[in-house]
Amino acid sequence: MTKGSVDDYANIKTRAEIGNGSSLMVRLHIDSALHAVIHPAQGQYKQGPGGQRVYVDPNVAAASGEAARLMFPHLQEVGISRVTNDCGGTSHNTGPAFVGSVYSRVPVVLIENKPSMLINNPSGQQQVAQSLAAAIQAYFTR
Repeated sequence: MTKGSVDDYANIKTRAEIGNGSSLMVRLHIDSALHAVIHPAQGQYKQGPGGQRVYVDPNVAAASGEAARLMFPHLQEVGISRVTNDCGGTSHNTGPAFVGSVYSRVPVVLIENKPSMLINNPSGQQQVAQSLAAAIQAYFTR
């Protein structure tokens, strides 16, 4: 929903704002080592160049953790091995949270998929899509 194609650009804040128009934001990534469902936790923040901290909303943190735990069992069959919070986010901003998490007003999870499941693997892509659909359904039917 946030980009029309892989080559389109939308900054993280814009992506979070688009996601805020939904009931749940699911961010899909590929990571050769992580294979996890990641969610923001209460107290996590990003710190801007002027030193101002922007915190993850506590309600978003709680709901995101619940979403990750509900979705996880359906994602294990495609190689997702754990649920974790996103402390130590990977952007160039300082502070222990992903940028998108501090701007989210709805539950947000990031799924780090195994590259071998998706890259040049149509049957793996189908498996991931089916598992993701089941995971999202589990969240909404809780």
